[in-house]
Amino acid sequence: MLDATPWAVGLEPEGQFSAAHKVLMFDGVQLGHNTISGATGERRLREIRASTLEKYTCVFMTSGTQGVVQDHFNRTVNPGEIYLWDSEKPCAFESMGLSTQIEICVPKERIHQLTGGKTLSPNVISGTTGIGAVLGQFLETAMDNAADFSGDQNDTVSEIAIQLILSGFSHQPKVQPTSHRSQNLLRVQQYIEKNLMDSQLSPTLVAEENRISVRYLHLMFAQSSTTFSKYLNGRRIARIQAELQNRSASNQTLTQLAFHYGFSSSAQFSRVFKRVCGQTPRSYRNSLTGSQKGINT
Repeated sequence: MLDATPWAVGLEPEGQFSAAHKVLMFDGVQLGHNTISGATGERRLREIRASTLEKYTCVFMTSGTQGVVQDHFNRTVNPGEIYLWDSEKPCAFESMGLSTQIEICVPKERIHQLTGGKTLSPNVISGTTGIGAVLGQFLETAMDNAADFSGDQNDTVSEIAIQLILSGFSHQPKVQPTSHRSQNLLRVQQYIEKNLMDSQLSPTLVAEENRISVRYLHLMFAQSSTTFSKYLNGRRIARIQAELQNRSASNQTLTQLAFHYGFSSSAQFSRVFKRVCGQTPRSYRNSLTGSQKGINT
């Protein structure tokens, strides 16, 4: 049975919303690939009551970031991380620009049969180390090869997926309530994401708009092992990479993309891009398009 989970979806202020969704079924387990940009979503009591299936959903972020809130779980989920949410509890997300993810939805009764009725709590694990790396690679491989599985193999795929989810999440400590500083950092990151195109975006402006001091702003990023400048430039570069990855042909030059996302000059953009990605913007685009010709630079 295919379950269309209800969400109350809202647009970002710019109204640049896009979404694509591919769904496959494996013995009652739903596997999907999502691409989403420019939206927020909530599951309130109304949406929960409209659901046709009680389930756990495990989401592997492959690119972009999302702010996710459920119970005491309140944080930004980054590429390479896997988070789990419960369809019977209120939940909210915010898509910070273009993001892609692989999600797997498992009926709760199948999980509870194996846990003796014990529930799983909303949480996040790394998808690059330990059991999370195995789960992440498994989800990507299953999504890519789904058309080649037989009926019996579909059953095997679903059982392996459930066991990996249990291994990753059943023994995780519950997420503690986030600190006031963590909530402020999430709010600041969301503000930055919505204003990446503003070339005047600065620590002073961001601090004023979020009613915190510039010193406190820098302290929050320092405690996250980065700086305001590195975070801002990294998010701008990520958005430009997403533009290049999702356009087989574009009338925009690299310089136009740089100015569009707030860089003050093509030299600054090239310098930051090489520092973040290890190669020049032109080399990066050529690596995506191969020998493709005829795109302006």
